Amino acid sequence: MFVKHAVGFVVFPGGYGTLDELFEALTLVQTDKVRPFPIVMVGQEYWQGLQLWTQELA
Repeated sequence: MFVKHAVGFVVFPGGYGTLDELFEALTLVQTDKVRPFPIVMVGQEYWQGLQLWTQELA
């Protein structure tokens, strides 16, 4: 429900719960369950490995 009513999503460095929430938001947008909205990942160095990994999968 949190993501359903969001107009944007800001993700700070964290742990497994943070990754769970991030991928939940990405999945809901990708499957058109919610309208697309901005997802901002704070801390470029922290998220760089995840971004590279997901780009390699695509």
